[in-house]
Amino acid sequence: MIAIDFETYLIDNGAVFPKPVCLSWYDGKETGLLNREEAREYLSQKLIGNRDIIAHNAVFECGVIVTHFPELAESVFNALDSGRIHCTKINESLWNIQREKALFGLTLAGLVKHYFDTDISAGKGEDAWRMKYAELDGIPISEWPKEAVDYAIDDSIWAYKI
Repeated sequence: MIAIDFETYLIDNGAVFPKPVCLSWYDGKETGLLNREEAREYLSQKLIGNRDIIAHNAVFECGVIVTHFPELAESVFNALDSGRIHCTKINESLWNIQREKALFGLTLAGLVKHYFDTDISAGKGEDAWRMKYAELDGIPISEWPKEAVDYAIDDSIWAYKI
């Protein structure tokens, strides 16, 4: 299994699936951060393989892939049809149906707090890196601030753990 997470331009009315800036991944042992073109190649390999893919919001991740890498659309739908793409958000929504009351929010931060008693919400505010990745588009990842790299990678690690 691998977990993936895109960092993108901001979502707005004209861009439900905005332009990706980078893709982080985690396989339970190793992690990485790829620029847009590296992400295209990485995903083309992973989507046709037999690896299961985890994402916290798989609808968003798949939407970004299909929108910005249309040549991978068939591979995305084949992976979905074969049950190889897993969404922690949808999974938790289904678990919440079984509970008398939802115990927490369905955000990644909410799930991490519930399952691991760890607060990652500090990096999720209006001034967080997640709101500013467009500023890094085209800049080599090796030149990014450590905080921007860590934020992106942490999301795929937490999705994998959940």
